[in-house]
Amino acid sequence: MNVPSFPCGKRSKLEIYLDILRVVANEISEPATIMYAAKIPDKLLNEMLEKLEGWGLIEKKTARNRLRVLITPKGVRVLSKLDSASTKPATTHPEQKSSFLLPNNHL
Repeated sequence: MNVPSFPCGKRSKLEIYLDILRVVANEISEPATIMYAAKIPDKLLNEMLEKLEGWGLIEKKTARNRLRVLITPKGVRVLSKLDSASTKPATTHPEQKSSFLLPNNHL
């Protein structure tokens, strides 16, 4: 299982949302298990699940009297794009020029 990893310190809300999506994408569907895997308290999990559901990234279903959380195709696309964006090296815009490339009279 791909357990969320984060550097020491406080995670941003975006990082927590992504961790929840990663956990759900790994077929962990019970809220209590999501809570432990994403390392967040239940109150925060419930708030974030509501938002993720509102954005269409997850859906909640009840099966055999148990709540299940499933990632939607839109959630998979968003997670994939954000994960690939976070692994790409930072680049500068082609029109941006570093100051060391400018002649001395421009400094």
